Amino acid sequence: MSYTKGIIDPNQYPLTTRYLANLPAGLDSYTDCLVKTDVHDNIRKIWPQNDSDNNLPPILLSYINNTYQEEWYPDVAGCTLLMMLRDKVFSTDSEAVNWVNNNMESIYKRPMYRMLMLVLSPSLIALGATKRWAAFHRGSTLTAGPIVRDKDGLATTDLTLIFPAYLFNEMHVRQYAAAYCTALRNTRGQNPQVFLNGYSSTEAKYIASWKD
Repeated sequence: MSYTKGIIDPNQYPLTTRYLANLPAGLDSYTDCLVKTDVHDNIRKIWPQNDSDNNLPPILLSYINNTYQEEWYPDVAGCTLLMMLRDKVFSTDSEAVNWVNNNMESIYKRPMYRMLMLVLSPSLIALGATKRWAAFHRGSTLTAGPIVRDKDGLATTDLTLIFPAYLFNEMHVRQYAAAYCTALRNTRGQNPQVFLNGYSSTEAKYIASWKD
């Protein structure tokens, strides 16, 4: 199935166009890489209401219009929508990253999630990183190294995200760092930090730290 029917105007979406140009087949790339459809639901909340670009590829329009019905969504399309928001709504990558942070904070403040997170420790979040990523993504992997604690009780672990070439650009991997840090911040841990410690076309490395 081809997703390239339709037009993404490079003048209106210059960063999106650059993202897709780095992929081997544009929007049709990496069809085995998928994301749970509800992961990007907040895109619709911030999408400009007066937008009338009906010439976009149907795989994108169906998500924006909330008519996409499948459980899994192409990860390239999800990343493309994030880049389109960057072109249309945010002035900088940092604004786009902060938006993810604020979204996650609002989710964790819901009573059901708040009660769940309060009984978790950051260590449990780190130990479960691989399984949690796999529950929401296919075709990419997140692995966590051993947790090391210093004499002052500071815990650190390395995280490595592996993905096909340029599926995630640097903005995307910074957004994932923000989401992960927000999860740690809403547990019983203290002063959690997640830093992007390296990025290449196929890999992102993070360092996460906290005090239990």
